[in-house]
Amino acid sequence: MPARKHISTLADMLDQSADTNPNGTSFTYLDTLGNEVHRDTFAELRERAHALARRLIAEGLSGERVLLLARAPQDFVPAFFACMYAGSVAVPMKLPARRQELPRLQRIIRECDPRAVITDADPWHTLIAKADNQDMFHGMRIIPWDGGITANTLPHRSAGLDGDCVAFLQYTSGSTASSRPVMLSHNNLLHNLRMIDASFLCPERSWVSWLPPYHDMGLIGLTLSPVYSATSSVMMPSAAFSQRPVLWLEVLSRYGASVSGGPSFAFQACTRTATDAEIAQLDLSRWRIAFMGAEPIRADIVHQFAERFAAAGFRREALFPCYGLAEATLFVAGSQVGGGAETLRVEHERLLYNEAVAAPEPPALHIDPHADANAEPNANYETRAPAAITVANDEVAPAAKETTILTSSGRPTAESELRIVDPTRHNALPDGRVGEIWLRNGSVAQGYWHCPDDSRHVFDGYIAGDSGQKSARYLRTGDLGFLLDGKLYVIGRLKDLITIDGRNYQAPAVEEVVRRAHHVFDAQLSAAFAVEAGDEQAAVVVIEVSRSTWHRVRKGKDNGQFAMELLRHADAALTADLGLSLAELVIVPPSGIPRTTSGKVRRQEVKRRYLARELSGAQALSNIRDVASTAA
Repeated sequence: MPARKHISTLADMLDQSADTNPNGTSFTYLDTLGNEVHRDTFAELRERAHALARRLIAEGLSGERVLLLARAPQDFVPAFFACMYAGSVAVPMKLPARRQELPRLQRIIRECDPRAVITDADPWHTLIAKADNQDMFHGMRIIPWDGGITANTLPHRSAGLDGDCVAFLQYTSGSTASSRPVMLSHNNLLHNLRMIDASFLCPERSWVSWLPPYHDMGLIGLTLSPVYSATSSVMMPSAAFSQRPVLWLEVLSRYGASVSGGPSFAFQACTRTATDAEIAQLDLSRWRIAFMGAEPIRADIVHQFAERFAAAGFRREALFPCYGLAEATLFVAGSQVGGGAETLRVEHERLLYNEAVAAPEPPALHIDPHADANAEPNANYETRAPAAITVANDEVAPAAKETTILTSSGRPTAESELRIVDPTRHNALPDGRVGEIWLRNGSVAQGYWHCPDDSRHVFDGYIAGDSGQKSARYLRTGDLGFLLDGKLYVIGRLKDLITIDGRNYQAPAVEEVVRRAHHVFDAQLSAAFAVEAGDEQAAVVVIEVSRSTWHRVRKGKDNGQFAMELLRHADAALTADLGLSLAELVIVPPSGIPRTTSGKVRRQEVKRRYLARELSGAQALSNIRDVASTAA
């Protein structure tokens, strides 16, 4: 596209794309079966946004919060841009489908006090009828998606709009705490979109999204980014992915898109559910940037996806691990296009003490067939050497140190100052030391809406020894990681850290070991955390199992032998792989572990429910007597 002129708002951004590429397709919208239901050129998208913006301005909603209850993407996208033109502060959110989802909507309405809601009247009134407290809904005006009949002579743009204005409130995922509204200005968003545009360069760029448009990755990464670059995007409902993950890849194949991605669980879901016949029909050779983010990236998921879909033309060089968070708008660090996923093998024991020490790749091994090698190797948290091994020249090899394979999230963008900081002492740490990731750049948000204490704690980080001036303010991400050779490695969340006997265990590592300990745990969701057991900290793992396995444990017709087998396998695996004893294994039925709306495990909420004895259908298998009662 032509060189982009200076723009200061997202409304300017759509205007420029519609001016330079008016007849180009902006978005192609699909239904849950993958059929096309609507297309907009950039000019048509702008006109639809203008029509609704006129209504918002006429209603006096410039500068006011407006709730966008996302229905279909073809309604959401122009409604979002209408808010940008009108100068309204958009509050994107999923339209609750179940009564259990209403409390979150009610909490958000209390927090941000929206003056209007853009939605359909019938589902809105049905929603209100289900609510316990209906009074909070009555003062909100209902605006239809098309704005209703509005005269074209009315203004479609707010006069006082500039880059410092808050564009929308982006609610965090809520994986470690209650979700909070992040205030993102137009300047924040344009700064981040510039970084994405510079990092996601590839020939004939086009996009596919299955992600919800009300989340940061779906909205900024896969809705605003195509508009910024005036390139085409195909949007499918997120429910379509949930129902059949491989449809995502079929859409990529059909449209020949070059950019798409999501959290690593999306890649894992495709690997596990796609059949050989389905893969034979795919052509993924034009997929140039397969970005993975939103959670620590497991090396085994990366490898298995690349292997599984190589037959469909997928190139492992297309894998693009990246890192970001809502408080920094979205994108912070990413790999090099065409470079694939880079991994690092480190000594496991040193990592437990917050040191990342690179370990040499093991030599080619010939395993003695008479040696004891019962355990299946773990692709992420390796490796215990067999009892007897020889190297290629038949000499006896020294005992191998246990190692862990980590996947790099790439390099921080050139415009970012990323530091690794001791989360307690606030001093900067050298390369190879694990600490909290702190960040400073133009994408860092203004703070949380009406949450001054939380905002000060998260957005006002000052490194010990620095001057403490406002220019030296850092965002405390709450994520743990380290830098090595300029590359970022993210290993978990600070709040999810399990510290026992002075050793630090990452919850995802503990969960992965348990998942591999027994075939009934394979591919199941789990949550690991520490609780107090007497004067000590003890490890607890809650894991979902199939309903048949849950019934078998619950009924205990074999005098509990099967349940104890599960406990023994989990404990033995943790002891062997991590040197960690398991105090309690809690078995729950499907959907027993709470998740965020983007699918992340809410570990702290699992822990809260565990301590309060509120985990639905929980069957606790204890190694330490009274651990649950002590914890509670």
